Amino acid sequence: MAGIYSKYICVHNYVAYNDVYENGELDKDYGGGIRLMCRKTNYWIVENNMVLNNTGPGIFVRGDYNTFRYNIVRESKNGTLPYESTKGHGIYVHGAGRNSTLYKNIFCDNEGEDIYNVGRGTTGDENTCDSTFNYDDEGITGCTYSCGILPAIPFII
Repeated sequence: MAGIYSKYICVHNYVAYNDVYENGELDKDYGGGIRLMCRKTNYWIVENNMVLNNTGPGIFVRGDYNTFRYNIVRESKNGTLPYESTKGHGIYVHGAGRNSTLYKNIFCDNEGEDIYNVGRGTTGDENTCDSTFNYDDEGITGCTYSCGILPAIPFII
């Protein structure tokens, strides 16, 4: 149900240059675009992905020490189940997730929050978004850039 899905003790992975779109179902859990599902999905680098029009979070993060950079995540849609993990957040950092880094991503036009963070130690800078929950780029409230002013970022597909 997710475009890219990981399970328990899946560490040191590199996910890059993918088109991840139209995944998930309205009445199912575990959907969305890229889903680092379990607590020990640690030390991933997720970069230069186009994540569009998924039901559930564009990116779901439950592991530790993961890096997300140069991704475009747009038009994530809410599922119908009453769980936060089925909402259309651009990126959802779960409460079990620790020390993720978000750098130069675009999270725009999502039905949920563009960045929804209940993880511990999530940091980042130079992201583009219009809405956040419990997240701020370095030295600013919310994201460095708004979705109305999209910056040029290195992105090759």
